Formats: sequence, C-alpha cells, structure tokens
Amino acid sequence: MLLGPEAAQIQVIAKIDSLDAVQNYTSIIKHADGVVILRNELAFELEPEKLMIAQKWMIQTANLASIPVFLQSQVLESMLTNNITAARQETMDVSSAVMEGADVFILSHETSCGSHAVDATILLAKSIAEAENVYDHEQTYQELRNIAKS
Repeated sequence: MLLGPEAAQIQVIAKIDSLDAVQNYTSIIKHADGVVILRNELAFELEPEKLMIAQKWMIQTANLASIPVFLQSQVLESMLTNNITAARQETMDVSSAVMEGADVFILSHETSCGSHAVDATILLAKSIAEAENVYDHEQTYQELRNIAKS
C-alpha cells in the first residue's frame, strides 16, 4: 500500500453531479464517507421542479446513512455581481436545506470571483445560524432513529 496505515484515515466524498449519480445514489452512499451535491450541474439534467425534490431525498437518505451532506453551487448566486445581499429565495433555500439536514454549504463562484465574497460568506453563516436556532435537532434525531429501525 502506497500510504501505509495512514491511508485508513482518508475519507471518500462522492460528488453527485449527474442524473446517473442520482439514479445510483443509494449504492454510492454505501461506499462513501459523505456526499457533495452539485446543484448547478444537476440543473442541466433534472427538470427545475424535480431538482429540489431530488435534493431533499438525497439529504434525507444521507442522514439516514449517517454521512455528511455538502451542498455546492448556486447557494447565493445573486451576489456574484452588484448585489450586496442575496435574493430572498436564496436565503429561504439555505434555511430549508438546513432544516432538511444539510451539513455543509460550499460557496463556489460567490467567493472565487464574486464581487461580494466576504458579504456572501457572512450572510450564509448568519442564514445557517438563524435556521439552526429554530430547528429541533432532538426531534429529527428521534424520527430518523425510528425510520432506521423499521
């Protein structure tokens, strides 16, 4: 083995960015330590009305498997140009994803080439914190345990 015993610490994060990956999702997460859902790539292959349904299903499925879910791209896309704040639907989408069980949000273009990288980061952190404040983690944990037992 090239890395020796240290390789046991390496984790695999599966990138879900195609219809094929969505269709094979349950098999993929059996072998992954986490998943990153690339919403902008999935938007090319899924109808807009199905993208959020697929996202919700993937988050719930990963939560049941006890692996972290990363959401990437199109998080605060309106802040790429001159907007100093995000569109209302973007912050609502962040809150919904937190309440669905998303673990991590990855800002891409918002921070790599956006006009308001720091503002986008601060707003995302505030939106997540606000959603976390109203989210009942204990109830969700119990519901997921009950689902997993059945």
